[in-house]
Amino acid sequence: MVTELINTVHRKQYRSLPVCSEIYGFDFVHKNFPTFMFGNSPYNFCPITPHNHEEPELIHVLDGELDITVGRHSFRLKKGETALISPHIQHGAQFVPGCDNLEYCYLIFGFTALSGCGENAANEIAALRQGSKMFPDKLTGAPSEKVGRNMLSVERLLFRQSPTAAGELEAGACLSNIMSTILTEGLVLSDATDTRDDSFIELVGRYIDFRFTKQLSTADISAALGYNRNYFCTLFRNNFGTTFIKYLNEYRVTRAADDYRGSSLSLSDIAARVGFGDYSCFSKSFTKYIGVTPTAYFKK
Repeated sequence: MVTELINTVHRKQYRSLPVCSEIYGFDFVHKNFPTFMFGNSPYNFCPITPHNHEEPELIHVLDGELDITVGRHSFRLKKGETALISPHIQHGAQFVPGCDNLEYCYLIFGFTALSGCGENAANEIAALRQGSKMFPDKLTGAPSEKVGRNMLSVERLLFRQSPTAAGELEAGACLSNIMSTILTEGLVLSDATDTRDDSFIELVGRYIDFRFTKQLSTADISAALGYNRNYFCTLFRNNFGTTFIKYLNEYRVTRAADDYRGSSLSLSDIAARVGFGDYSCFSKSFTKYIGVTPTAYFKK
């Protein structure tokens, strides 16, 4: 998975601070990326396909333009501007046709790098991690320039030279400056409740259809799909109108009614085949959603 690849790469590359940072300079004439923060990257080529991960990500354009998609929002990032990507939000990037001078850097960092912050900052960071608040889509002007300078400083201190104790402290200060600038601009309330998300509905539907016969919890599916559990629950309720477990139980008994009517299997076997480890739970759910008991419905 892309999430796993990102996590593996950046944690392998620099373990003392949970950060990943790269500079991309793309020369369309020579077809190469002349500058990388560190060796092999999971993103050697654009476009950056849609993906998400648990860490926040910043993309700063040093030259040229880059088309960015963050969640359901698409926009063009121009020279000097910075895209802000909240944890667990799907995002991607595309080259702008005709732009032959693109150069940009991105930074992925773990919130644990921001140690020692006060209560107010900790509350805002907790809201980001839980999905109740999000970054604004982008920064422009002086705030973006400040963030860009600090991103390049992190890159210089941790990736372009052998890191020192003083360098690690300075890099940590740069990360704090970045978050301070973003918090000064202000977080926004999560848009999880704004509109129906058809891509989320399709993704969840496919996963449930593939895994409903197995043991499956809210924590399991949110982790598998790359979402913070609380944020996933908010998205799920607002797109499906119920909780994940209630929906899953209804889906399972509906599949039992559709797939096994007329079957010679025992009721316990049918329950087990649609993912219920406990027959009494299957019987209660079946009666609730189908309107009759399993015994009456599957009566031979």
